[in-house]
Amino acid sequence: MKFGKHIQKIQRREWAGNYMSYKDLKKIINNINNLEGGKSYAVTITAPNPPGTEEKLSKEMADLKTSFFFRLECELEKVNKFYLQKESEYKLRLQNLIEIKKISDSKKNHISEESLINLASLFHYFLNDIIKLQEFVEVNGVGFRKILKKWDKRTKSITKDMYLARQVEIQPCFNRTVLNEMSETATFHLNELKQCFPEETDIDSFPSQSLKSSSVIPPKDNLLYNYEKLIVRLMLSGKVDEMKLNLKKVLPLIDNANDDDFYNRVFLRLYILKIINIFIKEIQPQTINFNYSDKIKDQTCLHLTAINNQVELMKFCVEHQADIYRTDIFGRIPLHYVAMNGDIKCTNFLIQAANNQISSPLSIKSTKSEDIFDDIDQDGYSPLLYAIVRGHSDCLRILLENYKNFDSFCSLTNLYHPLSLASEYGHKDVILTLLDYNVKEEMNSEGLYPLHIACRLGHTEIAKILINHGSDVNVLDKDNGWTPIFYCCVNGYIDCVKVLLESNCKTDIKDDNGWYPLTYAYYHGHIKIAQLLSFNKKIHLFSNIENDENLDIDSLPPLSLPPPLIPFKLYGHNYLEKKIYLLIKLENFTDPNQSPLTIYGTQNFCSLRLIIRTNPECGIPYDIILPQKPDDNRIMTFFIDKNQDINLEIKVDRAFSNQLIGKAVIHSSRIKQIINYGRGDGTDPIEQCTVSLMDSHLHVIGKLSMKIFSVSPFSHPALEIGGKVQTYWKSTATTKLVNKSNQEIGSLSFITASSLTDEYILLPIQLTKDGVPVVCNKWYINYHDLKFEIYNITFEQFKFFGEKIMNESDSKDKSNTFKNSLIKASKYESIEHYTNLELVNLIYKSFLSLEEILKTLSHRIGINIVINYPTESVKNKLNVDFPFNINKTIDIILTTIYNFGDQRNFIFTSFNPFICISLKWKQPNFIVFFGTCCGFKVNHFYSPNHLYCDTSEQEDIQTEKICTSLSEAITFAKDNNLIGIICEVTPLIERPILINTIKESGLFLATFGKGILDPESVKLQEKLGVDAVILDEQLKLFR
Repeated sequence: MKFGKHIQKIQRREWAGNYMSYKDLKKIINNINNLEGGKSYAVTITAPNPPGTEEKLSKEMADLKTSFFFRLECELEKVNKFYLQKESEYKLRLQNLIEIKKISDSKKNHISEESLINLASLFHYFLNDIIKLQEFVEVNGVGFRKILKKWDKRTKSITKDMYLARQVEIQPCFNRTVLNEMSETATFHLNELKQCFPEETDIDSFPSQSLKSSSVIPPKDNLLYNYEKLIVRLMLSGKVDEMKLNLKKVLPLIDNANDDDFYNRVFLRLYILKIINIFIKEIQPQTINFNYSDKIKDQTCLHLTAINNQVELMKFCVEHQADIYRTDIFGRIPLHYVAMNGDIKCTNFLIQAANNQISSPLSIKSTKSEDIFDDIDQDGYSPLLYAIVRGHSDCLRILLENYKNFDSFCSLTNLYHPLSLASEYGHKDVILTLLDYNVKEEMNSEGLYPLHIACRLGHTEIAKILINHGSDVNVLDKDNGWTPIFYCCVNGYIDCVKVLLESNCKTDIKDDNGWYPLTYAYYHGHIKIAQLLSFNKKIHLFSNIENDENLDIDSLPPLSLPPPLIPFKLYGHNYLEKKIYLLIKLENFTDPNQSPLTIYGTQNFCSLRLIIRTNPECGIPYDIILPQKPDDNRIMTFFIDKNQDINLEIKVDRAFSNQLIGKAVIHSSRIKQIINYGRGDGTDPIEQCTVSLMDSHLHVIGKLSMKIFSVSPFSHPALEIGGKVQTYWKSTATTKLVNKSNQEIGSLSFITASSLTDEYILLPIQLTKDGVPVVCNKWYINYHDLKFEIYNITFEQFKFFGEKIMNESDSKDKSNTFKNSLIKASKYESIEHYTNLELVNLIYKSFLSLEEILKTLSHRIGINIVINYPTESVKNKLNVDFPFNINKTIDIILTTIYNFGDQRNFIFTSFNPFICISLKWKQPNFIVFFGTCCGFKVNHFYSPNHLYCDTSEQEDIQTEKICTSLSEAITFAKDNNLIGIICEVTPLIERPILINTIKESGLFLATFGKGILDPESVKLQEKLGVDAVILDEQLKLFR
């Protein structure tokens, strides 16, 4: 994702106006293209240019430079000003919290558990706010670095490092020390508070408990505090006479201590109106201050009644001049909490009280009744917005009926526009209520309209409602130039697409990148959506392909670094010799779309940091910010010595701070078990592992689930120094290849093409039950309407059924006697004059092992070994139990190839990503391609060699996005240094711009499928840069 879009997506809405305007700065840079000839200029702001250089700069470029750096300084000042404001606010908050804690420490034996819990919850709330501010600083810091890098690339200057050092990093907001110190101080005090809790206390649940209790700091006199607790206990238990007696006893103590708040503290602890009336009768009513607030959350009795939905007690408080506008430490008035709970009676009463209470003698607020609606808390929410977020449509209706300035409110708070929020949270009743009151559709701070948001999240019913009320189905967002259908195509929501198509939305609109909705549907593997959208304008699209694609200059290397002298793939890839390759992928086994990390209890963490390392160190530790994005397929890798004992250490901290949440360890014995299992004949190559997280008190506080896969080294004499098999890069010619558009093919794209022969026949390989590699283009043998799976029969049985099938075929067609078997044909005549297609047909009918084929075929014939091994999802779907795991399967196939392959040219292909990873790391001699069906059904494959599964439809198997999404396939191939991908041709025919996308990723591209049969299609693919096609069961290279 481009950073301009990224910063819009991750920014805190309540702070949206305080982030740097990355998009505006980028627009200034893009204006360079409007200068004469689109010329790039070399400029600098840190040193005088050489004599004569300044005169050569055009006036337009000088003005552009001035405009850019002036705007950059303004953005820096804006970010820094907001940070200093928040830093000052947080320092004061922390100081107040520490003072309250000091009081509680001095009264350890006399402070209630509920007060400690509330105080701890405030420290948690403060730490979350610190993390929000740290994230704000981090995002803006990245933004300044990226925009300066972009300026340097476009102008060919070197201003970035100097400007960062002299202008950016010296600003207070980028000095992390202050925030880290505040975070560490708050964490220290929070941990001290936790030590005070009884052993049985559920520490993780105290944020929710704190909403139901008052927070009272005990008085200086311990005896008074004891009386306070006693009176409350007697009142709540109904022992009125004893309460009256103790009230008389405590009066002298109150007078001696000058404690004016004794009755106020008792009053805050009483929640039952009947009891409060009894209590007030025993004292003078004027002694109660109904606006008295606790010393921790600054909440009055009216806040507590709102939190607990006690409307009668609320009326009582208001009758005694309780201020309905009073804010607590979170900036919330009582109506905020009423809207959170959705209580209709309380809502009606507070609004009526606001209309009647023209002014309050103790209120510091304005006297306008509309203020009760306009109050914004520290999170940027008003009562009305809380009703929307929580889905309380009845409460919302009451608020809207009484809100006179709603239109002006929406325009002032567009970052939380009501319709946008309702669309995001998917509350159908709330949407209908807002539309009934003619709430206008407006763009929010992300540049999105409500219909964009509903389509992005797949809320079909919300989309229908919005469209029925007049939403424009072709409205563009601000940043991408996307209509709502683009969001459906990217995320795969076919029901939303149907709704939009029924409303006659346009499907031939290009976004800012020149891509159509159909292009995104194909790119992300959503084939059903693509079939709905396809409007067959291939010729028009092919003719405009060069204008459709815009290069992203962020992908270019920085000018300050020299280009690599030797392309990496020119010398091949590394491989395992004496080490084991350990791969770890975080994944929720129950629902892959959910977070792999589960924290027990109700404790809510704003952001967490997951650190995974090995002990002893076997690679760089991984530092991951949680929660992960749903499409984050990151794989962590470590290289381990064969006989090395390592522990896998896992630690979860608060993001941007050192507060430990939990730790876990996967012991070396467990790691060894996984590795040994992967080496052996275990049927499951990927181990699912769930570890329990423990806090500093050794309490289990959560769990983390992951998949672990290991690649063991492969050994063979041919791999030793001086082995007879040459690595594929040694035979590479030194001449440079030029494609059809006279572009020189880069080292990352076609570096090994000259070592490939023109044609490679495709051999689909499987293992029989006894571990013999055989050639078969199906998962089973059909004999007399019976199916025998290859992996469930021995090689002798495979040969037996093969002979029976061939004999029956010979008896039906006497002219083909002996020619249904490659071995028989080779005995009676030379097969040198056979075409590759004829040889392939013979091979597929021969029921031969890989060894027999390698011994029979001429060395001049190149072979593409297609390893058929089901993915985890296919195995689980079909309940398949393979006799050999991935490591064993590849070791057997490689052994056969090294024993009998001699100097033949080989290519490896697989549609299983773990097969590709293993092949790449087990040998250095042969190139590896990853195959993807791009989301198409099995029966769409042109060649039967690419059959993924003969009995299941691929759209029913959703877990491996790598196998269905072209986007994920490209990322996977690049991340694992594979030479290229082989993909279904239909998306590339429909949207040729995808060819450019693949080629610009530096990957070799081959295609297969029904579209290959069209000669015009093949010509167009060659013209647009496709490197090879699979035709007539052969991989054919374009020259």
